[in-house]
Amino acid sequence: MRIVINKLTMKKIVLIIVFLFVLPITAQYSEATITFKNGTELNGLIKSNSRGISFKKDENSKKLRYKKKGIDCIKMHDIDKTYCYRYIKKSKIVKIELLITGKVTLYKHIVYKKFGGNGWNGGNEGNYTETHYFGSRGNEKILTKILNLDGPFARGFKKATSKYFKDCPKLVSLIKEGNYNRDEIEEVVNYYNKNCE
Repeated sequence: MRIVINKLTMKKIVLIIVFLFVLPITAQYSEATITFKNGTELNGLIKSNSRGISFKKDENSKKLRYKKKGIDCIKMHDIDKTYCYRYIKKSKIVKIELLITGKVTLYKHIVYKKFGGNGWNGGNEGNYTETHYFGSRGNEKILTKILNLDGPFARGFKKATSKYFKDCPKLVSLIKEGNYNRDEIEEVVNYYNKNCE
């Protein structure tokens, strides 16, 4: 006996798999500490969404929602990372990973993108990621992009970092001489924070 599965049946099977396995994973809460822009903190369970976060003090508590504009940072205890809500353009606020604090504070933002159709890649479709590093000095409200490491619009490491750190000629010389490579942006920022005015 031969079983024939048409496209409609296959789509139903895929949807069932998504509902059974993917949705329960994405719906889980994680332990975290939220720091608000006014300085207050909350410890409990959070779940992120595009507008902000849902918060519960514990599993049995009532869910509260907070908009991202009022949140400063979230410390995720299970993965030991801190994410902050920052402006990368005047009207675009994103959740971005905090890497280093200091004279220059360094952030990492991974962007998931799609390509395809009839574009630059010959009609193929797919996904790719771009890793962007942003910096801020003092009380800057909008982050400055230092470097885009990958993707079709990646910038050269030496050129991009030399431009951002131009106020520290000693560091710029080290970068241009090849003492740092594209995977060492954190080391560059640490050097700047310790050795540059």
